[in-house]
Amino acid sequence: MSTDVTKIVADCERYWIATQVPRRAVLEMKAELEQHLQLAAAEGKSPEAVIGPELSRFAEMWAKEQRDPVSDPARTWRSVANGERLHRRTRLGLVVVFVAAAAAIGFAAAIFDKGSNEMENELWRWVWIAAAFVFGVGEVFTAGFFILPFAVGAVVAAVLAWLNVAVGAQWAAFLVVSILALFGLRKLAPADAPQPSVGANRLIGSFGKVLEAVEPIHDQGRVKVETEEWRATTDAARIEEGTTVTVVGVRGTRLVVKPIEER
Repeated sequence: MSTDVTKIVADCERYWIATQVPRRAVLEMKAELEQHLQLAAAEGKSPEAVIGPELSRFAEMWAKEQRDPVSDPARTWRSVANGERLHRRTRLGLVVVFVAAAAAIGFAAAIFDKGSNEMENELWRWVWIAAAFVFGVGEVFTAGFFILPFAVGAVVAAVLAWLNVAVGAQWAAFLVVSILALFGLRKLAPADAPQPSVGANRLIGSFGKVLEAVEPIHDQGRVKVETEEWRATTDAARIEEGTTVTVVGVRGTRLVVKPIEER
């Protein structure tokens, strides 16, 4: 297996594992990808004939059949390439812990604050500005709007500190604004723009021949479309070997086909 093929497969496998694709599915997709890349190389085709121009988008198209889709595949791909393992539950858990800790500190500040003087607020102004900067930088290196809302909350708290508002009120504003921004920014995030078909999706609408009977109940079957062989499934009844089929969709690493006479 060539160096290019080995690297492509390894990069996709790392992305699938890091974004919580089930291990069994990763093994199946890895084997399928290796086969198609090797076949393309044997026919003198470049890897792009299989994966398209953007490897991150190709990897996500296969992965999203096994788990919830990632909102920004390119950004997540870069994060994984930098050695990060993106576990949504862990990140959400850290956010909850942070908010709880901030709430406790804010509550204590509100109880013991006797009307913060200007000198105390001088310190908090810079604390909030530094916090906003740190959260902003953190957002650059993470995928999704998980950190940016806290930067927004810190900016609001900094403004209150400059206005000499009590420290307890600053913390309350930080928490409220951060939580509202957390929901608001994610809701307002633009939906993914339509992307050109890559990988197996480019075969939708193509015709092929059944090489091995397609049996959906037992998850078996192979078809040949153009010069490529693919595992296949169907929403129809069993499709016998030699039947001409059309590709109507893609499920993970399998083509969804139906007999040509059913069109």
